[in-house]
Formats: sequence, C-alpha cells, structure tokens
Amino acid sequence: RTDAEVDRQSLHEAPDWQQHLVWFATALDDPDRRIFIIERDSVPAGQIRLDAAGDDDVISLAIVERERGRGLGRQALAAAKSVCDGDLIAHVKSDNSRSVAAFRASGFIAESDDDTMVLRWPRRDRVASEAGS
Repeated sequence: RTDAEVDRQSLHEAPDWQQHLVWFATALDDPDRRIFIIERDSVPAGQIRLDAAGDDDVISLAIVERERGRGLGRQALAAAKSVCDGDLIAHVKSDNSRSVAAFRASGFIAESDDDTMVLRWPRRDRVASEAGS
C-alpha cells in the first residue's frame, strides 16, 4: 500500500515492503484467495480480493485516489458478485463513508454497526432456493 487513505481505512497495519512481498507470494498461491485488478481505460485503478470463508467470500476493495467518487467501486462490486457462489461479506470501518456508501448502493446490508461494520450481500438465487426447501 502506498496510499495514505487506504492505509488509514485498512483494518490491518501496513506491512513493510519485505513483509508485503512474502504476503503477496503466499496470496497468489492460496487457492482460497482470488485477487482481481480493477482497470479504467486499461490503467490499473484498484483491486478486489475475495477470500473464501466457508460457502461465502470475504471481500476487500481498494480504489486509487484519482478514481474515488467516480462509481468505479460500485462497478467493481457488481463484477465481484458475478464470480461468487455464496454471499459476499465486507468488513469496513464505520467512518469510511465512501466505502460504506458504495457497498450499500451495491445491495450490501449492514449486519453490525460498530467501529467496524459487517456488510453482507446475500446471493439472491441461494436465498430463493433455500426458501423453497
């Protein structure tokens, strides 16, 4: 991470470069983790990470400063929904108003509202099939 706002809103302390290299190599080899680069006009503009959590995925989203507030987060969240099989779960700092707004506008529902919000996007077809059982 090189973006001060991303560091401020992260739930984890920023690693030093060597720690990041180790983390990234491990992340790329982890079959339960998917990392997607978000682009606008073929230029990297952020990333989404999906970490398997049982039948669901925990989602992490970061957008570069120049693209914030331009709808790219909502577009990326829509794309993430198309590749997941279960619910998507986000952990977002409550004071991260842009991120909270993007997740809510994308259909995520707040399950808790402490310092760190838990927001869930329930996979509609799974909800419908479970209701019919």
